[in-house]
Amino acid sequence: AKAPVSTILDETYKIAVTRFDDRIRVGGMAEIAGYNLNLPSIAVGNVLGTVTVTRSVTNVSDSESTYTPTVAITGFTATVSPTSLTVPAGETRQYSVTLTRTNAVENVWQFGSLTWSDGTHRVRSPIVARSGRLISAPGLVESDRASGGKSLTISTGFAGKMGVAAGGMKEINRIAGTVGTANPAIFSTRETMRQACLASVPGVFVSKVVVPSSTMAAKFELFDRDITGEGTNDLDLLVLNGANADVGYSGNGTSDEMVTLTSPSAGTYTVCALGYDTVNGGVIGFGLHAGVVTTADRAYNFKALVPAQVYVGGTATVTTSWSGLPTGKRFLGAIRLLEPSGAVASTTLLQVETNSPIPRAASGARKKDLGR
Repeated sequence: AKAPVSTILDETYKIAVTRFDDRIRVGGMAEIAGYNLNLPSIAVGNVLGTVTVTRSVTNVSDSESTYTPTVAITGFTATVSPTSLTVPAGETRQYSVTLTRTNAVENVWQFGSLTWSDGTHRVRSPIVARSGRLISAPGLVESDRASGGKSLTISTGFAGKMGVAAGGMKEINRIAGTVGTANPAIFSTRETMRQACLASVPGVFVSKVVVPSSTMAAKFELFDRDITGEGTNDLDLLVLNGANADVGYSGNGTSDEMVTLTSPSAGTYTVCALGYDTVNGGVIGFGLHAGVVTTADRAYNFKALVPAQVYVGGTATVTTSWSGLPTGKRFLGAIRLLEPSGAVASTTLLQVETNSPIPRAASGARKKDLGR
């Protein structure tokens, strides 16, 4: 059992809830899910169809008590097991609450409560839950193999067959550029940076990238390892769409920057590298990396296979494979997993680097938190 961290005692209701820290390990045991942290309240951030939450309660009175539950939450059916809970004096018993999505709006928190009563005392636990997309999958998987494959573990919130669409492998282009230190005033807000990008002011390198209507994902990157005087310069990255709207910004305390867009609208995008701080304010050389994957991309035998059947609240494996990638290059693929209706439930990017890349350093702290 998990080691108790603290005990919450309610003298009025004569029930104590033993609390365990989230993601704690004891004696090599596996981590527990966050929603199973033994708190008086219940909170589930993503109900994929059905989820079951467990709790433990202790009777701190000097006599046995029997409690019956009443539970309800908007947008879900909720059931409690057991349907009554008898707890001898000084002992602990466990119960579970199962939530199943009915008409809960996607990505909107819903509220309810669970109340236990022994006819005299009432103990109320708030319940909050949110239902996300019907498929949960990793956002990015990586490899360095010219030929190989990767498996993705996914979670599903429906029973039946999912669809899949795959695009790739597409070479990530390196756009060579130079830039010096920009006027510090342009970094005041995201809007001042956007204006500087559109005006191509000194200290801002601008590149135009075409994003077709069939694009599954677009990824833009800068690397410390690909800049003159590696590790001694600080560049930021800003991306504007075809309507010149700000759609992505990365401003770490180094030049390791990344902006990723899934299912972006079609247009000619403006990608800007901004010189926050270059060595002695001088002009430096760097590489801007841009990868755009469409549904029409079919290269290097890139494939994605999904299981024949998935289940509510279950997990499944999606397998990917490719072969024959040239060495010394970087490639991007994308996998869309589809709900039974055909709607896109998730997009996973697959990045393969056959150029034996140096691992990224940990991103430094941002200079300041900039609003739009």
